[in-house]
Amino acid sequence: DTEPGRKGSSYISLIQMDNFELGIANGFSVVKKLTKKYGEPRGNLIEIPGILGSSPAIERSIGLRWVLKNFPKIRIVAMGPGDWERKKSYEAARNILAKWPKGTVDGMIGGNDESGLAFLKAAEEAGRTELFGHIWGADGSVLFLEKMVEGKVEQSSEYSPFYAIITLE
Repeated sequence: DTEPGRKGSSYISLIQMDNFELGIANGFSVVKKLTKKYGEPRGNLIEIPGILGSSPAIERSIGLRWVLKNFPKIRIVAMGPGDWERKKSYEAARNILAKWPKGTVDGMIGGNDESGLAFLKAAEEAGRTELFGHIWGADGSVLFLEKMVEGKVEQSSEYSPFYAIITLE
């Protein structure tokens, strides 16, 4: 493209992961897990997305909802701001869990692994062990994957920061 008032051309390229697909992957995992739990796809979920209005947060939520629209008995009943930060996600998780007692929610989808880890901590502190294994994240962080091996979280969709080097090569 040629910019107005500038001689020559400039090239712009965007290299990124597919956040919509990431949301879809978490959505299908949620459906599978809740169907296994209840014998049918149903349940109530909490979502703690990334920065509201950011394209990754929007695309991940849209991908999730694209799947869940086909399963009307699976509902997102509460949301809290996470902003991709563990501290803010933790406060959101604590507030939501205080309003939704045991037996009223079946899990949490985080905008990233930091949100998932924050939710796990809030659930542990509240004695909400029924939520273990029903927490979804994104990024593939080592700590989140360790919690997955322990059975405390369900899934993290990889979002590696290192793919750009390979792409450029």
